[in-house]
Amino acid sequence: MNKTIFLVSVLILAGLNLALPSVATAQSISQQNNWFGHHLPFDPNGSSPAVQSNKKVFAHYFLPYPVSINNRSGDHSYYNKHYLNPHGENDKFLNKGGLLRQRPLPRVPLAGKEHFRLSDLRHEIQLAKAIGIDGFAVNILSLHGQLWQQTLRLLQVAEEQDFTILIMPDMNAQFKAEPEYLVPLLKYLDQYSNAHRLQDGRLVVAPYMAENQSPQWWADVIAQLNAAGVPIAFVPVFHDMTKQWQNFRQQLKSDTRSVLSGISEWGPRTPLGADRLQERLQRMHKENLLVMSPVAPQDMRPKSSIFTEANNSESYRRMWESTINADADWVHIITWNDYSESTEIAPSTETGYAFYDLTAYYIHWFKQGKPPIRRDALYAFYRNQPWQASTTFPGLDRMNPRFGYPAKNEIELLGFLTEPGTLLIGIDEKVERKDVDAGVVSFKIPMQSGTPYFALLRNGQLVQSIKSGTRIRNQVEISNLIYRGETSRRINPQAGTNAVSWPWLNTDFGKQVRILNLMEKSPFEPLTDNGAYVLEDQSSVENGGIGFSFPKAESESFRIQFDVKATPKGSQSLAFVFSILQDAGKPIPLLHLLGKKDGAACLVLMTQSNRCKVNITLNTWYRMELSATSPRNNAPAVWRLSLRDGNGVVVRETLSIADVKVASATGLLIDSIAAPEIRSKLFVDNLVVTADRSI
Repeated sequence: MNKTIFLVSVLILAGLNLALPSVATAQSISQQNNWFGHHLPFDPNGSSPAVQSNKKVFAHYFLPYPVSINNRSGDHSYYNKHYLNPHGENDKFLNKGGLLRQRPLPRVPLAGKEHFRLSDLRHEIQLAKAIGIDGFAVNILSLHGQLWQQTLRLLQVAEEQDFTILIMPDMNAQFKAEPEYLVPLLKYLDQYSNAHRLQDGRLVVAPYMAENQSPQWWADVIAQLNAAGVPIAFVPVFHDMTKQWQNFRQQLKSDTRSVLSGISEWGPRTPLGADRLQERLQRMHKENLLVMSPVAPQDMRPKSSIFTEANNSESYRRMWESTINADADWVHIITWNDYSESTEIAPSTETGYAFYDLTAYYIHWFKQGKPPIRRDALYAFYRNQPWQASTTFPGLDRMNPRFGYPAKNEIELLGFLTEPGTLLIGIDEKVERKDVDAGVVSFKIPMQSGTPYFALLRNGQLVQSIKSGTRIRNQVEISNLIYRGETSRRINPQAGTNAVSWPWLNTDFGKQVRILNLMEKSPFEPLTDNGAYVLEDQSSVENGGIGFSFPKAESESFRIQFDVKATPKGSQSLAFVFSILQDAGKPIPLLHLLGKKDGAACLVLMTQSNRCKVNITLNTWYRMELSATSPRNNAPAVWRLSLRDGNGVVVRETLSIADVKVASATGLLIDSIAAPEIRSKLFVDNLVVTADRSI
């Protein structure tokens, strides 16, 4: 190993990044003025990719796996207690090592007035919209119980967020045994304005495993709906397009085009299958049908003890390329969140943001053409064990590969490079490297035990790196054959930083206060990967606002830091109150932001006779910091306000509030104060909470 490589590997392992720019500067983000900001390797054209093309992308939404099942955290979370635990649900999946191997990224419990599932769905929709997904293809499993309630919630929030829902009845679930309920369901769903339709107004229905009913049965359903004034565009999703499409066409008594508007399939899961997909899609185009192409990152099912070899990210990338080369009309991402089959692209505990970010690149390519690479980025894909690793958990079923495609044990570093460079993969003391050209480049090495690290070098300098926190082991307790994902451009939480929730509504759902996701970042240095949130007071019928939850500090000091911009509607005024939530008792107001019609505003410190203390400017970003320290003698907490504008001007004020205990603070509440003349927006970005005895 040469000295440069050795030095780089040592520094990465030590957690140092040399001259690595972990995030873009405030200036570069302001100049880019786009909603991806620092963490992706390309710039999208326009502010919202979901409306840039007639081509559509839908992500399959699987209702049994919401972000949170019981609004609890840690070991009390249902995911951790039952789905990831081999002994969960009374040992139901004991011989499988548990039902799942990963879960959605966890969050702290939400405290809003609206149901926590609504807050979570809003967050998921905003995540999907941010990478150009047009809508969720909702797998409708049942018309009863929690699954149906979650379907209705999703339809409700999607309508609020201007997000499309592709109706996908599951013909292998309730509608297989009770198909007579399908026509009433579709009549009911036709009332939703955001249900996906063709340009001629027909409601698109894309049933999963449509082959479970005969072609003539479907023709009769379409005729019944037409007679009821609900014309539909039938786009069946077959499990095997080649075989089942031929059977469908041969059995159909009437003209194919009189029944079918489009066609799709569940799709392959291997690189070889991805290559063969292109030919099938092109053949369907010759039938003059709308074609929806499937893409899936991987497939691993502990409950069935099977997995399909995806060759790290290779299968996913090749499926996208086959889809683009075949000029498919729509894409069906399989899936957003089916954790039981490990096909999810949603940010998750094992795959992180890797497949999510990779999806953003290919969506842009599919809709608008292949984007140039503007920033270097690294993505690592690997398992934390060989596929044949020995297990110590007693009575565990062995995982078996499917479709005769050979299983592999490799580590992949996928580079997005602006210029030629050297990709490096190290495992403990062993390092391998590859000189590569600019572009998207895959570098693979055989797997071995140890802790991997990854880097991009250029001219002897470290440009990007990933330090893995996962060790590859040849002997494990339970088989976990998910391809993990790691990225070099995502912000890792700093030591002492507590997880902050996404916003929840502090008003009854349906009131005229909305949370939107702004497709840009504030001009300050990024502290999170989220876009800015917008609290929008549309009608001022009554008070309402948003809140952010965070864990109790459990320390003597903590700090809340966020960026904020207030914007009145037209020439009207605005008014917002910032309060601290406690684990018991009412919120304690700290600040009152009053905006005037002349573009000026002030911050009123609620503890100082309600007088205007700090003058600020509307439509301008500020970085606000609220810090608190609890003296050891049980005296009132000392609160400090720091406010910084884009020119670096800092205002500092001290507050004294006897009612707030630092150790009991659990959230930040921002309320819009209703009055007939007040309609406004408040933008919030980069909200982080730090607990530290040294603050």
